[in-house]
Amino acid sequence: MKITHALISIAITLAAAACNSTSNTTNNAGNSSNDTVADGAIAPSSAPAQIEKATILFAGDAMQHDSQLRAARRPDGTYDYSGYFTAVEPYIKGADYAVVNLETTLGGNDYKGYPCFSSPDSYAEELKQAGFDMFLTANNHCLDSRDAGARRTIEVLDKMGVDHIGSYLSAAERANRLPMIKDIKGFKVGFLDYTYGTNGIRPGCDIVVDYIDTTLIKRDIKALRDAGAELLCVNMHWGIEYKQLPVPIQTQLASFLARQGVELIIGGHPHVIQPIELREDNDGTRRLTVYSMGNFISGMKKTDTQGGIMVKAFLSRGKNGKAMVESAEYLPVFVMRPGMKATRNFRLVMAEGEPAALPFLKSATAIFDRYNINVPRCKKIEL
Repeated sequence: MKITHALISIAITLAAAACNSTSNTTNNAGNSSNDTVADGAIAPSSAPAQIEKATILFAGDAMQHDSQLRAARRPDGTYDYSGYFTAVEPYIKGADYAVVNLETTLGGNDYKGYPCFSSPDSYAEELKQAGFDMFLTANNHCLDSRDAGARRTIEVLDKMGVDHIGSYLSAAERANRLPMIKDIKGFKVGFLDYTYGTNGIRPGCDIVVDYIDTTLIKRDIKALRDAGAELLCVNMHWGIEYKQLPVPIQTQLASFLARQGVELIIGGHPHVIQPIELREDNDGTRRLTVYSMGNFISGMKKTDTQGGIMVKAFLSRGKNGKAMVESAEYLPVFVMRPGMKATRNFRLVMAEGEPAALPFLKSATAIFDRYNINVPRCKKIEL
């Protein structure tokens, strides 16, 4: 069935109100609920203030290149990532739930960067400390350390006590872990994670990686709905690297997911940003599609790869009590490398106001200003 979209009019003041939310791990979204009006625009609702609200934050590719490993290594052989995310941590922890793509393995002692990534456990621990609740593991590098590394990655994440999805110790473990539904301040959100491939490396007899397969995805979506998921979040590792606009396979898959009723379509892999859309279907369903958030943190040096965005989705309930994606915003981030402002290690900062980030920000802004639909930049942040 073809989905017809009606544009949503989202006021800039709404984005500003969202950005001014108090930063804590159980923070309310802080902005007003909206309801569709006759002409397809969205106007503020007069719903009671106690209506449920929640926020989910998404971040892009968390990588570890050789340059990052060298900078993090201390004389005693340990790897220190303290300070990596300090500048953005309040924004992450200000969301009720935060998701990041772990684009490396935790393979053990043989640490290495591109092309086959294996990172210290302390890197994942720092991501958790920054506020991330869920780690996505279905990506083209999840088998870089082969089955043993994939298995160890899952085991370490389990010991850390974080949610993770996309790769599994076995088919039985997948069946036990899925359907994965998280209660986020009263919203039952179902999560799935898939990748286009694993760089030609296939899992062995036990490890399971969720590859993009429309038959599998339809079955998994039905299982989530049958289990009571109110909203669906499907994460897709897709697209062509370094392309700032989605290619046909991405838009085709996004349309497929929309036909399955997915409300949150979150993409990654290109290592550069791509447009974001918040559209409304004829039946009033609002759907957020993020084609690519770019790199969260990496050692890449080309202008468009030096940063990325975090995307925050604001959830609420309509007057009928139905869960919905009320609005969304994005926040550009930039990777400061050793030597910048006497920085010893890599660290992530807000791109806005950072002179070194200007070329990246200018390029990203040009894409967003031209192609984004109803998803503004966060205008003001109080940390």
